[in-house]
Amino acid sequence: MAEEREQWGRQLEFILTMIGYAVGLGNVWRFPYLCFQNGGGAFLIPYVICLVLLGIPMFALECAFGQYGGKGPLSIWSINPTFKGLGISMVVAAALIFIYYDVIIAWGLRFLVASFTTDLPWVECHDCSCLLYNQKNVTSELVETLRYNNSLNIPCPNISINGSTSSPSELFFSKEILNDSGSIEEAGEIQWQLLIANGVAYAIVFLVLLKGIQSLGKVVYFTATFPYVLLTILLVRSAMLDGAYEGVIYYLTPRWERLADASMPNALGDVGDNCNYKHMFIIVIFIVPFSYCFLIIYYLPRDAFMIPIINCLTSFYAGFVVFCTLGHMAKIKNVDIDDVTKGGPGLAFIVYPEAIASMPVSTLWAILFFFMLCILGFSTQCYVLTNTLRVISVEDHF
Repeated sequence: MAEEREQWGRQLEFILTMIGYAVGLGNVWRFPYLCFQNGGGAFLIPYVICLVLLGIPMFALECAFGQYGGKGPLSIWSINPTFKGLGISMVVAAALIFIYYDVIIAWGLRFLVASFTTDLPWVECHDCSCLLYNQKNVTSELVETLRYNNSLNIPCPNISINGSTSSPSELFFSKEILNDSGSIEEAGEIQWQLLIANGVAYAIVFLVLLKGIQSLGKVVYFTATFPYVLLTILLVRSAMLDGAYEGVIYYLTPRWERLADASMPNALGDVGDNCNYKHMFIIVIFIVPFSYCFLIIYYLPRDAFMIPIINCLTSFYAGFVVFCTLGHMAKIKNVDIDDVTKGGPGLAFIVYPEAIASMPVSTLWAILFFFMLCILGFSTQCYVLTNTLRVISVEDHF
């Protein structure tokens, strides 16, 4: 007799779980940066076209494929054995996502723990390379003085007027959090604090999923909704900062000439490597989470349209939080917003911490921001692991 499969307590629990899976860290650091980098409001035109023509249809198609076949990704390709390896690769991709997502969550936990202090640890300069950071009207006399008479009380003979400088938040991330060895050829030592944070992240996911989807269905009421509460709180606070309006205008103002530009940064946010505008499709694939085997398991026609739209609207909403903050940073530094923006993890773990440090009651905002990042990571992580295990364990009971 076939084993009876677990069922969601309510349809709402399933919808919230899917939203938790779809809405993740990329909504905070990928979409706003890409929108800013590629024409502001003008970026939304090809993006919405690709979402309608590719994102939503592919999302619905994968769901419908699983519903029609009545099987999971490992066995559904009996419809065409030539593609059997595709189902296996989807499960492997999901497993890899689980591993790297846990690492990013560990970073967020480290920052969260480090935030529980009166003076945030990434505010003060503790390295020669940041002595001249944000210094205005740097003269050769000032440089000569700082070489041997500075707040670090150590000699810094290599600093110069035209030399590169790093922000304290950048140094905290690279040296304190990652302890970057500088080269992939040098493995470096085990980072015990990150290792413990990684273990804690795994343990939290295990406890959430201890009773399967029955416990997950209850947890998502919090994990899928609370990030929106925190985003709203951060948006209200960021909108009150000096320079926030300029940041929003920079974010939304269409730069129509970018629509005629055949090149743009790729979906990973690498500004150095340009590619054709056809890679807008890749951006949609990154943001609308299909092809990871999970959608084959479930299908509700309404959700296939609703979840991608919620996902993309969340990305757009998060952009206001990000660029209100970046506008404030540009104001206090008296530079263009171009000079304070970084893509990818740098936006979440370097730029935003530096901006938070300049806010009143900075400890509170740091705790809220990194708590939100952790919740976003955990909501995706729990869904990924739950359905990877379900794909493997109940494959024969569809």
